[in-house]
Amino acid sequence: MPGSICWVDLGTPEPAAAATFYAGLLGWSFTEPERTGYRVAMLRGLPVAGLGPATDSGDPYWTVNVSTADIHETLQAVEASGGTVLEPPTQAGDQGIGAVTRSPSGLPLSFWQPLVRHGMQLAQEPGAFQGLSLRTPEPEDEVRYLNAVLGWRAQAGGSIRSADASVAVTTTSYGPGQWMVHFAVQDRAVSMRLASDLGATTTADGDVRDPHGAVFGLDETSPPD
Repeated sequence: MPGSICWVDLGTPEPAAAATFYAGLLGWSFTEPERTGYRVAMLRGLPVAGLGPATDSGDPYWTVNVSTADIHETLQAVEASGGTVLEPPTQAGDQGIGAVTRSPSGLPLSFWQPLVRHGMQLAQEPGAFQGLSLRTPEPEDEVRYLNAVLGWRAQAGGSIRSADASVAVTTTSYGPGQWMVHFAVQDRAVSMRLASDLGATTTADGDVRDPHGAVFGLDETSPPD
C-alpha cells in the first residue's frame, strides 16, 4: 500500500556470514544469490527481508523502503521539502523501481514503486519485521518533513502514523539520527542470549549489533495495529 513500509534490507560486507547469523537468530532461509549477490530472506515460504553486499564504506545498516504508487512524484515531494535524492529511480528488472533519498537532517529513506515484487509478505510475527523507531535529536522536524512527503502524522505518545497504521515510534536521541528496524520474537530475553551465542553484542541502548556491525532491535510479538 502506498505510504507503508514495504521492505527492509541489509547491505553488509559479508553477506554469506550475515545470512548464517540471521538464519540462526530469526529462522530465515534464503534464496540463491542474484548476480549482484542480493538474496531474499524467507520465513515459512514468504519473503520478509533482503540482504546483499554493502555499497557504502561505513558501518552496515538496515535500509527502510516505503512503497509509492509514483516514485517520480514522491521524489519531487522529497526535493520540494528540502530532502536530497541520493540515487535516482532505478528499475530492478520487472520487480519494481527503487530510489534512495536523504532527509534534511541526514536520515536515509528508500522508496519502492512495485511492479511484480510488492515487498514483505509477513510482518509482526516471530522472525519477521515488527516495526520502526525513529531516533533523532529533533523528532518534530523529521516528522514535519515526513508529513510533507508522505502525509505521515505525529500522534500522542510519540508515534507516527500513516493514513492506515502506525509506522514508527519516535525517540529523542542525542547522537546521530537513525531509523531503527525491529524484528519480532516470542521471548526477547531468550533471543538476546541466542544473538550473543551467534556472535552479536548488545548496544548501550539494548539493541543488537550483529557480528558485522549492523544494529537492529528485537521486540516481543504484538498484534497488528
